Amino acid sequence: MFWLDLLWLIPWIRNRRIEQAKAHLVTAEASIAKFQGDLLPYSTATLYLPERVRRPLLQEIEVVERTLQPVGKTVRKTRDNTMRDHLESISQSVGKFRKVLTEQNDQYVQSMIEQHSKLLVDELKLMQLSKSRPYGTTSGIS
Repeated sequence: MFWLDLLWLIPWIRNRRIEQAKAHLVTAEASIAKFQGDLLPYSTATLYLPERVRRPLLQEIEVVERTLQPVGKTVRKTRDNTMRDHLESISQSVGKFRKVLTEQNDQYVQSMIEQHSKLLVDELKLMQLSKSRPYGTTSGIS
């Protein structure tokens, strides 16, 4: 008989978890907006992302990912497709920001190498040419 008195507790717990999941989704969305604002100056021009900016953002992304895991379990148990879509879009955004943070500097380095490769190749050719000539000889220009 005692367990009949507690039956009202099950829907209350379920509803409370759903409300907490919604609150976590709103918090995650706010974090994503902050990430966009912090990364905007670096991502528009594909600039080098300093470690003092990158490390705290990566830590924040990890925190958001950890909070989204239990939220995902709760959202999957509900039959609310809009919450599922919302969670999926937030998860994709977090993944995109993680990818930008981890690959931005490598892309920057590659673009700088491509931009300056002709200069590097010409410099290497001049160095090889100067090493192959014995000292005291001229290039034949009079």
